[in-house]
Amino acid sequence: MMRDMGDYFLTESKRLLDESPPNNPAAQHRLTWANELFQRYSKMEKVPMKAELDEINQLLEQVEEELRSSSDEDD
Repeated sequence: MMRDMGDYFLTESKRLLDESPPNNPAAQHRLTWANELFQRYSKMEKVPMKAELDEINQLLEQVEEELRSSSDEDD
């Protein structure tokens, strides 16, 4: 169930990023939860989730960069 919820949050964050314009704050929130859920699942089940966590971390970095860029433009 924890993995299913992580998958949902990851899928939902990708959908939000594909919107025009992307909803970066909402996507970041869901990616953060996906990351937390996959880490917990990995610990509980002793199953490596490296590919999923790497993908989430890459997306989080992109979103955070976009948020910083848009913040800099507002200044």
